[in-house]
Amino acid sequence: MKPLLLFALILTTSGLAAQCNVHLYHPVWPDTLGRATFFNSCPGSVDAVQWDDGSTDWTVNDLAPGEHWVNLYFNGALLMTHPFTIDQVEWQLGSYSWTSDGALLFGITLALQWCPGSALLNHIDCLDLSTCMLYLMQDGVPIDSVVPTGCVASTHLWTGLPFGHTYQGYLVDHGPCGSYGWSDLLNTYSCAGAQLDIWAEPATNGNNGSIEVLGVLLDPGATNPPPGPITGTFRLFTMPLEEPVGDWQSGTDAFWSGLPPGDYQVRFIADAVCDPVSQQVSIELGTSTAEAIRQGPFLGPNPVHDVLVLDTEATRVRISDLHGRLLLQASHTDRMDVSTLAPGVYLLHVEGRKAMRFVKG
Repeated sequence: MKPLLLFALILTTSGLAAQCNVHLYHPVWPDTLGRATFFNSCPGSVDAVQWDDGSTDWTVNDLAPGEHWVNLYFNGALLMTHPFTIDQVEWQLGSYSWTSDGALLFGITLALQWCPGSALLNHIDCLDLSTCMLYLMQDGVPIDSVVPTGCVASTHLWTGLPFGHTYQGYLVDHGPCGSYGWSDLLNTYSCAGAQLDIWAEPATNGNNGSIEVLGVLLDPGATNPPPGPITGTFRLFTMPLEEPVGDWQSGTDAFWSGLPPGDYQVRFIADAVCDPVSQQVSIELGTSTAEAIRQGPFLGPNPVHDVLVLDTEATRVRISDLHGRLLLQASHTDRMDVSTLAPGVYLLHVEGRKAMRFVKG
């Protein structure tokens, strides 16, 4: 049999392919040089090689990522030129998150091209999983670590994390290989202490009450509050059975009508990664005079420079900007000192009354 035909036969024989072929060892960032080896365990097939850098050793080192080739010889005759590619491999860290029972869950998936055992002829030039560590970073500081269980779609999950921080996965090989990788940064916000500006219309005919969410008011003392305007998804439930009512509603506000008297809960999930917000509200059996109460409070002067005066004492008064950020609040008063506010347009929220805009001069 001719040497070329013998070599072709060997390469297509599954039991001998790994023994009589080019094995590639790809670098993992920050390493940038790989290597290749021709395993000559098939006597009578190949007795000499020449790599594209001129080397004639069975192993060639310091191969930059990209296209390469090796000439295979037998008894001085060129059998074939074998092309191959050295890849620049990097750790791929994917991240995902969701909210469950008011807490944050954050997960990291690990993947590495040519992970050991995933291919016959392609390998990682330098990798030792036992010296690798995956860190959970919170605001740039490691707060937990695990040893990776693998490098083919390996997943690690952290639960019960607080909102209002940044989270990121960081993998590093503490051994001589020194590879590392980062996941994307997850920015979470704090909606703790946020309140829903809700108006509940009494039911005058048994089932014609309504609930309107006018906006979300953020706690001014919250750590890393989300930027306004606050958007998200609103859901309504009966209480205490927690049965859903109507459709989900998205945006900055929500409205449900045709509601019978009873207790309800409005739940809000922000589009930004943030604490969920919930608030109880009741629909009373009322009279047709409720519409008059629903109107906005009389206030003056408007525009105002120093003190905003209401038409009656209110149990609770809040002032926010048009993005829903709570700026001032007071209880049991008929006036608000707004002298510290910058000139602009604001919203006045009086409990039991419709929100009203005013101008600070």
